[in-house]
Amino acid sequence: MSEENKTDSIKLKWSRLLLIGFCSLCLMYLFYIVGLKKLGVEDYADTLEWINSHFSLRMGVFLYAYIVDTLILPLSPDLVWVVGAGMVWWEAILLAGLGSALGGITSYGIGILVDKIPFIDRMVGKANKKWGPYIKAYGVPFVALSALFPLPFSTLCTAAGTIKLDFKKVVLASFLRIVHAGLYYCLFRAGLLLA
Repeated sequence: MSEENKTDSIKLKWSRLLLIGFCSLCLMYLFYIVGLKKLGVEDYADTLEWINSHFSLRMGVFLYAYIVDTLILPLSPDLVWVVGAGMVWWEAILLAGLGSALGGITSYGIGILVDKIPFIDRMVGKANKKWGPYIKAYGVPFVALSALFPLPFSTLCTAAGTIKLDFKKVVLASFLRIVHAGLYYCLFRAGLLLA
């Protein structure tokens, strides 16, 4: 295959990944709007007040984002905005973004330990087969893309650890989760306005 054909093939794959990421973003926004329309803004405000009076919102937002992006769970850290959107905007974005970024970094560390812990090795095996070739081909930019869009960030960080991508670059890519948090905070707040 000529160099020109390889370049066209890579561009096609990147554009496909960006399209998947953008479609996921639109679906999450639609989820926010539909969910808020069903619940209603007044019931949402009452629920938020109850949560705030019984729990620490700050710690809850940080821990939820951290745990979801540390472990490979069938949950999205973007669901944190149901609670986090009631906080001061910069605080909510920073706490959710840092929790998520640190979760990704922890996932990377888990990926490195995979050979030593059989349970995690079995969990990550299938995900690594699915996403590993992309990470090997595209490296850290693929992790960065997953940090920005609602792609399986924790899975990709774990896979990046198993193939031992450059740690410093993965850390930098992980901190794009703060940008991700800001974007989703704005989408959720816009959903509140439309509800």
